Amino acid sequence: MIRFGSPPSTEAVKPSNLNRTRLESLCHRIFQAVRQHLTIEDRFGNSVKPREWFHMPLHIIDEAVKRIQDGTITNVIYAPRELP
Repeated sequence: MIRFGSPPSTEAVKPSNLNRTRLESLCHRIFQAVRQHLTIEDRFGNSVKPREWFHMPLHIIDEAVKRIQDGTITNVIYAPRELP
């Protein structure tokens, strides 16, 4: 199961017939531009830099899931426009 978003807007998508490692690599490649660059402490006080935290609108995630399911995700990279 892959979880997207912050806790209030979390959506769960259960991948089927997909290689979990390839799916994770694909998500990192597609959403590189919106990855959150931060450092947090784990429960033992160690610094951790999560690579799996992204910030984007839910409709973008929905579109990516559809494209992964139908195989049209090839060479897609999410590039958000900067607001003025």
